[in-house]
Amino acid sequence: MSTPPCALGDLHLLSSPPSYSLALPHYTAALAQTGGGPLYGGPPRPYLLHRRALCLHRTGSHRRALQDLRLCLSEGAVAELAASARALIAEALFEEGEFEACIAAAGEAAGLAEEGGKRRMKLLRRKCEAEIEEEAGEGEAGEGEPAVPPATAAAAPPAAAPPAAAPPAAALAAPKRTAAPKIPKYAYYQSDSFMTVSVSVADLCEGDVRCEFGGNHAECVLRVGGEELTVFAGVVWDDIVPEGCRLVVKKEEVRVKMKKGKKCEWHELFAKKKGEVNSERKGGGTVVLGGYVPLEREASPADGAGAPRPYASKKDWNAVDRELTKAEESEKPEGEEALNHLFKNIYGDASDETRRAMVKSFQTSGGTVLSTNWDEVSKKDYEKERQAPKGMQWKNWDGDKLAQKED
Repeated sequence: MSTPPCALGDLHLLSSPPSYSLALPHYTAALAQTGGGPLYGGPPRPYLLHRRALCLHRTGSHRRALQDLRLCLSEGAVAELAASARALIAEALFEEGEFEACIAAAGEAAGLAEEGGKRRMKLLRRKCEAEIEEEAGEGEAGEGEPAVPPATAAAAPPAAAPPAAAPPAAALAAPKRTAAPKIPKYAYYQSDSFMTVSVSVADLCEGDVRCEFGGNHAECVLRVGGEELTVFAGVVWDDIVPEGCRLVVKKEEVRVKMKKGKKCEWHELFAKKKGEVNSERKGGGTVVLGGYVPLEREASPADGAGAPRPYASKKDWNAVDRELTKAEESEKPEGEEALNHLFKNIYGDASDETRRAMVKSFQTSGGTVLSTNWDEVSKKDYEKERQAPKGMQWKNWDGDKLAQKED
C-alpha cells in the first residue's frame, strides 16, 4: 500500500529541521484527492489546509497562507487547530505590513493560546505598535502651524494689528518627510544545483545591483530611490561556488542564483544557529556581480551590527526574539505539550523503521494508536481492526456505526 500524501508531508515537517518546501506539494496533493474523507480514511480538510498554510507561510507565500488559514477556520477547525491558525494569521499579516489587522488577530490568537503562545502574540503586537507609531510620527511631521518663537514674540510691537487674512496653511506647514524606500521582499526556491533568490523589485538596471559571493556567504545590495538597501546578507546554509553564481536583472524582479557546492537540499537559505552545517563564515576569495558600488559601512552586515532591519523602529527585535526563544527553551513543558515534546524527540532520534511504524499506525488508525514496533505494525491493518477510546464509537459521515475491535 502506498503512503498517503498527507503522511509524506507530515514526515517532512517532523524532520529536524522541518522541510516546508518538500512538504508543501504533498499537502496540496492530499487536498486535491478527496478533501479528507471520513476520519479513518484520512485527516479532515481543516487539518490539511492548516498544514499547507504553515508551509506557504514559512516559504514566504504569506498571502496564499492567509487564504488557506481563513478556509481552515471557516470549515470547522477543532479548538487546538483554530488557535494555531489564528496565530499564523497574525504572523502572516505582520509580514504583509498590515499592522493594525495584525494587532487585532494577535489579540484573538492570544485568547486561545497557551502561555508560550501568549508571549509571542504580545511581542508581535509590540512590534506592530512600534511600526504604527513610527509611521504616524512621519505623517504628522508637517501637520499644524508652527508656534511663534519666543524671541520673535517679544520683539513684536504691542499695538500691531492682526493681518486681514491668514496665509494659506500650505505656506506655514513644514515640508513633509519623504518615507524611505522599504526593503524589497524576496522568496527562494532550489534545485539540486542552484539556490535561487527572487527579489520583488521593479525598474532596476544592473548598475543598481551588487551581489557578493564567498565560499559560504552571500550579500545582495540594491540602490532604490537614491537609498542603499541590503536585501539579504549572511552565512548561507551550505557551501557555494562563487564562480558559478549568476545575477539576472529583469523588469519586475532581480534573480540571484547561487551555485551549490554539492547537490543537496538546503533546509533554509541561511544558517541560523551555531552548530548548524554552516555556522561560521569562511574566508577566501569572493566574486562580485553587478555594477553598483555600495557606500562605506561602519560594520559588516554579516556580523549583524549596523545591518538594515525590515522594521521602521530602531529596537532590535531580533535580539528580543532570541531572548524569548531562549526563555521558552529553558521552560519545562507540561501536560499535553510535554507529551507532544516527548513524541517529537522519539521521532527525531528514531530509525527509518521506527518512523515508518509511527506514521502508519497513527495515520491509518485515525490517531488512536501510536506504535514504534514496525514488525507488529507492518502486519496490521488498523482500518479493519478499528479501536476507539473507551466510551466512544466509530461512525461514518452519515452517522452509521462502524465495526470496531471491542465488538
